[in-house]
Amino acid sequence: MVLILILGLGSAFMAQTNLNVARNLKVNSQMRYLAEGGLDYQIAALRQGRDPNATLQLAGLSVGAILTELDPPTELAEDNSDEEPPIDDITDDVLDDTEQDDAATGSETRNLISVQVDVENATGARYSTQAVLAYDGTLGIGSQHTTFSTLLGSNRALASERYVRITTPKSTTSVINTNVHGNYGFNLKGTLGITAGHRATAAYTKATRPGRKIKVICKDKVTNNGSAYCIDPETPANMDAPISVPKPNYLAVKAAHMPTTINHSVNLGGNRTVDKLSTLLPGVNLNSGTPSNPLVIKLSGGDVTFTSDMVLTNVILIVDGKHSLKLEHKLTATNSMVFAEKIWVREDLKFDNTKIFADRDIRFDKDNTNSNAITYDNTVTLAAGRNIKLMSNSINEADHASPHSRFNVIAQRKIVAKGNITATAFFVAGDKFQYKNKKSSQLKLVGGVISKKRIDIKGVVNISGATNAEIASNTDLQLAETPTYNYSNLEVLNRK
Repeated sequence: MVLILILGLGSAFMAQTNLNVARNLKVNSQMRYLAEGGLDYQIAALRQGRDPNATLQLAGLSVGAILTELDPPTELAEDNSDEEPPIDDITDDVLDDTEQDDAATGSETRNLISVQVDVENATGARYSTQAVLAYDGTLGIGSQHTTFSTLLGSNRALASERYVRITTPKSTTSVINTNVHGNYGFNLKGTLGITAGHRATAAYTKATRPGRKIKVICKDKVTNNGSAYCIDPETPANMDAPISVPKPNYLAVKAAHMPTTINHSVNLGGNRTVDKLSTLLPGVNLNSGTPSNPLVIKLSGGDVTFTSDMVLTNVILIVDGKHSLKLEHKLTATNSMVFAEKIWVREDLKFDNTKIFADRDIRFDKDNTNSNAITYDNTVTLAAGRNIKLMSNSINEADHASPHSRFNVIAQRKIVAKGNITATAFFVAGDKFQYKNKKSSQLKLVGGVISKKRIDIKGVVNISGATNAEIASNTDLQLAETPTYNYSNLEVLNRK
């Protein structure tokens, strides 16, 4: 009788155990299906252009979606090392003539985003699923969005998510009249003075960010208000909150200025080389535009190269489609705009209230030499969907320039600059900002440099921050910080 009772209790226990296992399997399966469904929901939201940060509601469940912008695969390996690249890579292949079209080679680095969905029920059961997606659209995750005005606030003119490096040549002196911040620190070399009321800060220490190399280094004669200034990364007084730098929204800036009416349209019928614009438009008065009603000209069907100096006054020139504009000599533009996929000007540039837009790259140089000069007045904006390369002798305000003149340089990837720069200017790079110069020249800047990755400056510098009023009145800078949810050609690379 006792044996039968024991067997009965054992059977009941086994049955209860099996029921619990079955219940757990059922709950886990339900959580998995819900997490997978939540992930599909987020991917669908991205494809439809909806705000990917909108809360996902499922009855009785806690659902969290985490979206993270990732570096392209070719850059992840570099960033994992946490080593600073040599500043001498300034002559890299930005807009090199030998560069092949990315669409043809398939080498275009697409934007990447990680989407993770966590589901948890009332009993604490939890399931997570994640996907990595590639897309071609503009960047802009709302929860990570920080305005450029905020980044340049508190009189901070140098701001980077990674590092800030300033190398002053021997026998010269640099002056920093502003605050400097790099999340992972900074590297200051040479004779450099940080003026009173300003400081260099980092966001992380080795303790708060283990596994990452924190660079807070001062060498040679770095001073703050005349006193030695070598910062200990473990000192709380030298720390500041981490910053998040959004990639600039090139498409938003371009769309705000693209005209809807075309006055004259020319089909080039293939790549063309001509002496001047009037050759393509015989009988057209190219001076008929006004500041409020510029003459709009569209060239399509091929790349175009102009072999003579070009003067644009109250003209909007559009090289349509995936076609390039190349100017062998000078460009003088007043109250004008230029649109193309790639733009290369080989000699001097004079800009007055002018905007230049390139879906890929802007290049101002002559065979990788700094043999030209850029002069600007009023508001001038250069904006590119990829890189901007300014290898000029100098960038300066025009004589008797407007007191509100400013020079905006906005690139979704890299900005490379060289030469003697004396300007009220804002450089915004979605990748890196690099400046390299000779001992006799300097970067004298009132404004700011913002970079999602590193800021590398080699040369004599004198940098001051802009006023809040100057930043607030900079329309193109505000357009570039517009968050968007355009994730076109979305492709799921992997999910788990």
